[in-house]
Amino acid sequence: MGMFAAPNTTAIMNAVPAEHRGASSGMRVTLQNTGTALSMTLYFSILIFGLTQHLPAAMYQGLMNAGVPSAVALQVANLKLNTATGERFFPSELSMENKHGHRRVF
Repeated sequence: MGMFAAPNTTAIMNAVPAEHRGASSGMRVTLQNTGTALSMTLYFSILIFGLTQHLPAAMYQGLMNAGVPSAVALQVANLKLNTATGERFFPSELSMENKHGHRRVF
């Protein structure tokens, strides 16, 4: 990214009048951060979708290859997400101090 970002940032800042470079830099960084967050969201959505489609079969095969009995391998490979991570939604598990901070931020 360094070979791409530095020359482009320089080109953008050189194209803006000196008195507007502060605002332009702020807008550029805001758009960059927004794009980064959106691209990570898209990437992990695709990754999670792919895992939910292919992980159970791969896990079952891996457990079978490791010598785990078939019934146990099938049970583990087909665990539901809430069984593996808990019954409650993760933010409700946070301590009260963290909840207070999250409410202020969001």
